[in-house]
Amino acid sequence: MKVGRNDACPCGSGLKVKRCCGVDAVRSRSRQAHEAAAELFDLAYLFPRYRPVSVEFEDWARTAPEDFSREALEDGLAQLDAAERDRIVGGFQREYPGPWASVVADFGEESLAVEMVLAGAVVAGVSERRQPIDVEGLDVLEHDAEARADPVNALALVFDCHDLWSVIESGIAAQAVDRVGFDAADVVFAAEAERLATTWHHDRLGVLVDRLRAQLPVPGYPLASETLERACEWLDSDHMRRRRLLAELLLDSLPRVLLAAAA
Repeated sequence: MKVGRNDACPCGSGLKVKRCCGVDAVRSRSRQAHEAAAELFDLAYLFPRYRPVSVEFEDWARTAPEDFSREALEDGLAQLDAAERDRIVGGFQREYPGPWASVVADFGEESLAVEMVLAGAVVAGVSERRQPIDVEGLDVLEHDAEARADPVNALALVFDCHDLWSVIESGIAAQAVDRVGFDAADVVFAAEAERLATTWHHDRLGVLVDRLRAQLPVPGYPLASETLERACEWLDSDHMRRRRLLAELLLDSLPRVLLAAAA
C-alpha cells in the first residue's frame, strides 16, 4: 500500500507522516520489513535442521494438499506441538542469536516473526518430502557408465545438498577454500565436512537414503535405479563412502554462497 504524506505515521506517534518520520523513511522501513519477512520464511530452506521432523507432521505431510491454501498451512502448523516449535524456532535462536536478533529487528514484531518461520518450515518440510528424484541425475546415470561406477558420485547426482548442509556451513567451507585456493578444494571440503558434520548430519543422511530407497526403482531408468539401490546398500556398510558423500554434497552447496556473494 502506498504511503501518503497525510497518512498516520506507522511508528505510532499519532502524527501524520509528513510531520513525523517522513515518507522516505517509512517506505524504507516497509521494504526492510518485507525483505526480513522473506528471510524468516526461508530459514527452514536455508537451515534444513529446522524443518519439521515429528511423527505427527510426517503422517500429515503424506496427504497434505499440493496447493498451500491458508487453511492447509494452518493445518500443517497444528501438527507442530510446543516441543517441535521450540526445536525449530528456539533452536535457531540459540544457535544463531545475532542473525535472529537482526532479522527480527528489521521485521518489527517477534511473535509474528516466529509464525513466519514456522510457516516456512511447514512448506519446506512438505516440499522436501514430495521432491522427486532429480531427473537430470537419473539421465546421467542411465547413459553414463563412468558415473554409475562410483556409488558416491551416483548418490551425489540425485541428492539435494540443501537438504543436508545449511547456508552457514556452506559459507564456512567456502571461506576455508578461499584461504588455501581452489586447487586444494577437494581436500579442504573433505576436511571441513569431517569437522562440521555432527550426529544430526549422519542421521539426516540416513533419512535421505531411506527416502531415496522408497522411490526406487524409477520407471524408465533401470540402470540408474539399480545403481542407486546398490549405492544405498554400500553406504550402509562403508563409513568412508559416507564421509566422501558428506564432502561431495558440501562441495555441491558452494554455488549458492557464490551467488549470494555476487548479488
